[in-house]
Amino acid sequence: MSQLMYGLIVTLFGITIVFLVLAGLWGILAMMKLFFAEKKTQKKQVAMESKINTTSAEVTATKVLAEEMDADELLAVITAAISACMGGQNNLLVRKITRVGDNTPIWGQISRHEQTLNRL
Repeated sequence: MSQLMYGLIVTLFGITIVFLVLAGLWGILAMMKLFFAEKKTQKKQVAMESKINTTSAEVTATKVLAEEMDADELLAVITAAISACMGGQNNLLVRKITRVGDNTPIWGQISRHEQTLNRL
């Protein structure tokens, strides 16, 4: 009986030490998260802001180039694209082309631009 009690005491003592060490490691990791998390978020914010600025400049430049395109050329290109999609049928007549505004927020435009660049 004494050997059984001695074994239980050693087991409980060992389990207690293991859980105390795990609690100490958890505390250390929580402290490290507090110290190092701020620096990472600041770096990420600076990187994202610079990326957004450069990408928004590219989006703006693309919009300016699209607006400078001649209306007749644009009409010809759109008509050719529609004709190609329809299988080259000759009975196509484009009467009116209306430009629709883009309601996509800047982050959506940037995301599309990045996805397009990643696929090239």
